[in-house]
Amino acid sequence: MPKAVYSITVGGQNVSSVFAPLLIALEIELTEGGETDRCTITLDDSYGQILLPGVGDNVSVTLGWDDSGSVVAFQGFTDEPKSAGSTQADEDGAIEELISSGDRSSGRTLTITAHSADLTGKIKSPMQAHADDMSFGDVVQQWGQKAGLSSVQVAGALSCVQRKYWGIANENFMAWAARTAREIGANFKIIGGMGIFTPRGGGLSASGQALTGINATWGQNLLSWSIAPVLSRPSFGQFGTRYWDAVLAEWKSGTAPGASTGPMHVEQFKAPDQDQAQARSQSNGDEGKRDKGGADTVTINGEPAAQPSASCLVAGVRAGVDGSYTITRVKHHLARSSGFITTLALSQPGDGAGTDGR
Repeated sequence: MPKAVYSITVGGQNVSSVFAPLLIALEIELTEGGETDRCTITLDDSYGQILLPGVGDNVSVTLGWDDSGSVVAFQGFTDEPKSAGSTQADEDGAIEELISSGDRSSGRTLTITAHSADLTGKIKSPMQAHADDMSFGDVVQQWGQKAGLSSVQVAGALSCVQRKYWGIANENFMAWAARTAREIGANFKIIGGMGIFTPRGGGLSASGQALTGINATWGQNLLSWSIAPVLSRPSFGQFGTRYWDAVLAEWKSGTAPGASTGPMHVEQFKAPDQDQAQARSQSNGDEGKRDKGGADTVTINGEPAAQPSASCLVAGVRAGVDGSYTITRVKHHLARSSGFITTLALSQPGDGAGTDGR
């Protein structure tokens, strides 16, 4: 029977053998973008035997199975370590935030939390900058370097997006990059010291790697599911963003089609010109198509290759639910009690999902 394997490096030292007899739970949560990935390691600290890690130490975690190999599942930096006198668990058995408290009868735990971005660095410092007639790729290279990133990768045609004016006013680079990525139809992530922009739905993970489709099959690797492939509320049929036409002295809209014949969604914030209005509308329309149906979660045997934005093929559940979905969030959970499992948050049902054709 395959055995789950892992490797943990903290501050440049492989601590896997030290942590192995003490590990209560290891959880990694991966997002599509706009948020940092997160890793939580909970250890039995009965005798305070673990050297307290420093804040900002490098963390790397690999996950896998002994018969099929491992992959790098997380890279980031430590947050503050927390000591507690008892563990609190959420509905999925995942360790929640622990408060330093306890009594004589409680056990002791040490929780090490890490984020994919170094939140102690300049990345969260407000910036003031602007650029005229530059490409998106050039702008993010300059501003990312000022924010302390070692490099910035911009995939595909995103690098060539041109604007007459780019501005960041009293906003940190993470917030500006996430907001701008949504406007131009991209995903933005920070992994280690690298900022990465990839096209939304472009077949690349947030780390810039080709995505691997995941199967969730009843009777094989599917452990549980909660899926609503059809939403009762209507989706939008069109997306619009208003802008001021200085030549005609009137308000106009850039528009993009949605996923249905429903009402029109109008962007809350106005765009400065037609190009940006059209880009925002197109991005909102693409996002609307992704959310045209329902979905929820599936839990499968641990799958270290699972990545946000990849496809998940659900099979063997029932007609109308079986089909293809898009993964929006991945949660790997390895614990003494449950073994290695992976929970996938799903959206955008397709390939028969949402329709019972019998």
